[in-house]
Amino acid sequence: MLEARLVEKFKSIPKNVTPGFRLSIVQNGKKKAEVNWGKVYPYYDLASLTKIFFTTSLLMKLVSEKKLSVGDPVKKYVPWFVCPKAKVKNLLNHTAGLTWWLPIYKKINRQQSISFRWLELQGILKKEGVKEAGNRSVYSDLDFFYLALVLEKIFDRPLSWIYQSLAEDSPVFEGLHFNWGEKLQLKYKKSQYAPTETCPWRKKTLQGEVHDDNTWALGGLSTHAGLFGGLDEVEDWFLAFRKCYSSPKNFLGIKPEVAKLFSRPSLARSRGDWGLGFMMPSKKGSSAGSYLSRNSIGHTGFTGTSFWWDQKKDLAIILLSNRVHPSRNHREFVKWRPKIHDIVYKELFA
Repeated sequence: MLEARLVEKFKSIPKNVTPGFRLSIVQNGKKKAEVNWGKVYPYYDLASLTKIFFTTSLLMKLVSEKKLSVGDPVKKYVPWFVCPKAKVKNLLNHTAGLTWWLPIYKKINRQQSISFRWLELQGILKKEGVKEAGNRSVYSDLDFFYLALVLEKIFDRPLSWIYQSLAEDSPVFEGLHFNWGEKLQLKYKKSQYAPTETCPWRKKTLQGEVHDDNTWALGGLSTHAGLFGGLDEVEDWFLAFRKCYSSPKNFLGIKPEVAKLFSRPSLARSRGDWGLGFMMPSKKGSSAGSYLSRNSIGHTGFTGTSFWWDQKKDLAIILLSNRVHPSRNHREFVKWRPKIHDIVYKELFA
């Protein structure tokens, strides 16, 4: 049995790598195995997987509906954006020239309403300059802040309304959920969520409350982080998205040609390993390990989560952990994540 072999292989992982992880393997659209290691929970803070599950999914929907083109200038939707040459695709593959990160949480007035905080965010972004768009990719959460503004412009509604509408229309987003609000509302009991960091400035261990500081300051819901979910919820998203390759009548009406556009390299590999919204494995040192094909797509999350789909093998590997508990300074899991992918691959194909 594959699961038994993996359990045996995972005994070599040191106990201090992470408190625990959950692993799911899906091949040819069918679940092959599920393994739990260490202390595990039903739901995890998915962190930057939000970028593909929520934001990129929405953008593929809009492109399929011809309400958006990835070649549109960002200024079409955000008139004050300071780089006239930057296009939506530059935000998606992180070549818009933006800085990699800002401590926005230190500047946002959390006593104000969530809508006011998003206005404050725009004021902060307006003060940030950019380099010339189109050069080498620099991974940046700021790209996805601007994509939030693009979405709000197209829908003419706040981001929270967009998510709630999506959750009403799609069972996938009833499962993948944000814990957010002026007063934090958890979808499930706190004990159901994997704890993340013992936060030095929130003065508590975070559990069911978004780990990302900037998302938290904005109310718990954003385009770059904030989603929670477990293996079942991520599998549901993947299987729904996978069907888009053959039929536009499934997940969000995403057309096959649009799914394929977002899932292939969007720039020369010398400038970055990116589709549109999706990471693609680098030649060396990829979190996906040494064996998944260069045509794989996925993403990682700071809390210790990752999703990779090797399109050539039709193999998806979902890995959920809370490696930042109790501290983000614990980095051993980052070293072991590619090794875990390699173990899975060799057990399947060796």
